Amino acid sequence: MASALVSLLRYTVCSEHPRRAAIAASYVCLFLRMALFRRPPQSILLLGTRIHFTNARAFRYVFRELFIEEVYGGCEQTPATIVDCGSNIGMSILAFKNSWPQSTILGIEASPETYAVLVENVKDLAGVTVVNKVISDRHGTVPFYTGPNPLLGSTNMRRAGGKESLVEGAPLSDFITGPVDLLKVDIEGSELVAFAELEASGKMPLIRQMFIEYHHHLPGETCRLSIFLDRLERCGFDYDLGAPMPERPGDCQNVMIRATRME
Repeated sequence: MASALVSLLRYTVCSEHPRRAAIAASYVCLFLRMALFRRPPQSILLLGTRIHFTNARAFRYVFRELFIEEVYGGCEQTPATIVDCGSNIGMSILAFKNSWPQSTILGIEASPETYAVLVENVKDLAGVTVVNKVISDRHGTVPFYTGPNPLLGSTNMRRAGGKESLVEGAPLSDFITGPVDLLKVDIEGSELVAFAELEASGKMPLIRQMFIEYHHHLPGETCRLSIFLDRLERCGFDYDLGAPMPERPGDCQNVMIRATRME
């Protein structure tokens, strides 16, 4: 709780977002509703949009990460075209739309259950299209796993656990049909295969900037972060890295990568 309050105070004082007061008020409202009422909320009004969710704790985490901590801040230019891989219930899309209202956004979400909520949340946002696909290195159905935490849906069963669904897969290159100003990727462990295919397709030069959440030390997988970073360098991208230190060596670590094409 203390860290959340510190983040909120820092945001209200330091953020340059023109609607930071309204965002902070919505976050406080959510926090109080979760603390004071036995039944957790299932929706809130945020920046004029009714946002629905199925897990209040997971939603609060995403709200704090995207809006209060502004993890997707630092975009050098206003992006006209955005591809959002791993849209979940649409909070990243809402954040992008409020920062860049004229942008055109394609959202991709793998979980069928989460996708249904995503459709409801973005239905009134102009210039937004969403599809229910899992990013893969090939076409065809792919096993996708979901568990109690809707943020951990993954093709890695040990990452997500729980229910298996067969979801239509598609290579990332299918969605890069022209110049893309901003590519956001949060696909819970499929980053390596997705970017290997993207590089092989020859479409990496079409992307100007990327925000990538790379999942380091996923259960059952070997360390391959250096391979991923080498690919970015080979394809002409400079990058910045940020990650909280895990509690124990070898625990899964979410590494935020902001990559920019070098001129």
